[in-house]
Amino acid sequence: MMPLRTSLVNVPAWQVVAAVVLTLAAIYGLFSIGARLYRNAILHTGARQRLGEAWRGEHVRQQP
Repeated sequence: MMPLRTSLVNVPAWQVVAAVVLTLAAIYGLFSIGARLYRNAILHTGARQRLGEAWRGEHVRQQP
C-alpha cells in the first residue's frame, strides 16, 4: 500500500522507512518459518506428516 500512498499524498520519510523495515521483517519471518518446515519435513519418508510434527521436527517411526 505504501507505493500507492506515496504516489497520492505527501508521506513523511519515517513512515516510508517504517514500511520498509516492517516488510523486511515480514520477509525474514516467513522465510524462517518456511525454512524450518522444509528442513524438518524434507527428509521425512513414510506416512503422511502433520504440520505440528514438521514444526517440531518429529519423525514418526514406522512399526515393522
